[in-house]
Amino acid sequence: IKVTCNHCLGLPIECANHNVSGDATRRVGSGKGNLCDRDMVGWMRFVDRAGTAVVRKAPTGRCGGLDAGWILGVYPTEPGATTLSTLCYVDEIGNPCSTSKPIRTTHCGDFLVFEIPAPPDCPTRACTEDYTFN
Repeated sequence: IKVTCNHCLGLPIECANHNVSGDATRRVGSGKGNLCDRDMVGWMRFVDRAGTAVVRKAPTGRCGGLDAGWILGVYPTEPGATTLSTLCYVDEIGNPCSTSKPIRTTHCGDFLVFEIPAPPDCPTRACTEDYTFN
């Protein structure tokens, strides 16, 4: 689903122009499956049963794929700010960062958006969880 928002004035374009996913199988702790992020490349906002952010520690579970992705880095803390981090992938034998890709995260005021890169292989997915702004 493509989304545009009227309250995003003054924020980076990705705050107004991103895809949205509420897929619960992506949540940390979910079992393995054959799902892959190859169809999710680009700016993404996670909502509802998916949680609201890509996890920042090596996940348990496979999040609907085989290799599970997590962010090694920090989320931006100010609206309009973007951070560059590493999206690490845990492989089937538990190596926490067997492969990785750069990932950008933008703070859009009351939510985060993530620039999901093309996965190194399939089935590979970024894992999500609930995140609350302090």
